[in-house]
Amino acid sequence: MVKKRTKKPRKGGYRQPQKKIRVPASGGFDTKISDFFKNKWAVPALFLVLSIIYFFKFIFQDYAFFASDAGYMGNPEKGLSSFVNPFAESALWINTLMGGHPASQGLSQYTFSVFYVVLRLFFIGYRSIGLYFVLMTFAAGYFMYEYIRTLNIRREFAFIAGIFYMFAPMYMSFTYAGHTSKMGVIALLPLMFTCLEKAFATRKFRYFVYLGGVIAVVIGTAHLQYAYFSFWAVGFYFIYKVFSSFLEQKSYTRLLRNTALFILAVALGLMIAARGFAPQYMHTTTVSKRATTEEGPGVTSTFEYAASWPLNQEEAVSLLLPKFSNYMKICLSWFYIKFRYFSFHQQ
Repeated sequence: MVKKRTKKPRKGGYRQPQKKIRVPASGGFDTKISDFFKNKWAVPALFLVLSIIYFFKFIFQDYAFFASDAGYMGNPEKGLSSFVNPFAESALWINTLMGGHPASQGLSQYTFSVFYVVLRLFFIGYRSIGLYFVLMTFAAGYFMYEYIRTLNIRREFAFIAGIFYMFAPMYMSFTYAGHTSKMGVIALLPLMFTCLEKAFATRKFRYFVYLGGVIAVVIGTAHLQYAYFSFWAVGFYFIYKVFSSFLEQKSYTRLLRNTALFILAVALGLMIAARGFAPQYMHTTTVSKRATTEEGPGVTSTFEYAASWPLNQEEAVSLLLPKFSNYMKICLSWFYIKFRYFSFHQQ
């Protein structure tokens, strides 16, 4: 008789056959989107296309910008004959900007004049100033995208954040008033955050130098009020970064190094842009109406007088939560009606 061979059980008992895991087929819609955003030029191209779509009527038709504060913007000049040195001293007194710009003490014209002059070599003046709005809209979205990416957030979400930033109602409303300087500061704010974030992440000196250069350009937008508060935001962000970094690494050397480099970056930016803000500072503290109070001529301005037109609490919260003041009025009115007319008292 032939013995029937039987398989001996493996050590460790019976092992169930492994189930085959179904791998999703590549090339799905989500995968295609991710691959598209990995392209180097995809995101800048998208932001540029969105900016062009928004200003489509102006770009592709013969229109000019009419601003509520500046009238028709630009001039009917084009080519080398219209070229002026944007770094030369200002020859005019402009009393409608920044409370008056002094022509003395070497006050240079605005940084955006550099872009405006270059554009005017190829486009007529009123077209050039309009294209500057397109450039600022693109810059706001793209710089916000770059900042969100430094936080290690997915490209798709960073792109959405950039769209929300570049098309924020407050930001785009400046095109109607012609406030190019305000748009410039808002567009450059995320770029300052990007330089600071990369300086801490890579520990490279050059990003602090870049931060100083961006600070100089922000001052050069000629809107010192917006620039002033944006620098406060960057300063608070630096304090957060430097202390969070210290709590993780417990390194006093890096703490002192980052603090010293940040101070160097601020000093570098202020030195580069001193020609733009120093004359304005001297003017507002000695000549303009800001140097006196309503109590009488020659009376030194005080902090109480300077803060006599602040935002109230509802308006301040509305900067973070839109329409907060209106909601508060509705809620307070509802509570007043409820407790005034529908309250029940014990007999």
